[in-house]
Amino acid sequence: MQNNIIKDRISEYMQGAGKVFDAQILFQIFKTKQAPIIDSLKLITNNAQDINIFLTNTQYYYGARKLQQEGCNERAKRAQRLLELMRKEYDFE
Repeated sequence: MQNNIIKDRISEYMQGAGKVFDAQILFQIFKTKQAPIIDSLKLITNNAQDINIFLTNTQYYYGARKLQQEGCNERAKRAQRLLELMRKEYDFE
């Protein structure tokens, strides 16, 4: 379920980004994993609603990723505790 939420947030984020930023620049960021030259980051729209939707989608995506990370961290801690209990109870060596 969490993966579907993240997938949906990414899709919404990318749709909004496509209305605000040049697709060629977005693809360059995707390919190189580096920030582009600042001069190339011009908006392709001045539509306040499109920009607001993009920013809202960005915040939702960030929030969903943060919740996912917190859940993963908690599961990792539980797994570590389980391993410690198993080592105490059983001789694995």
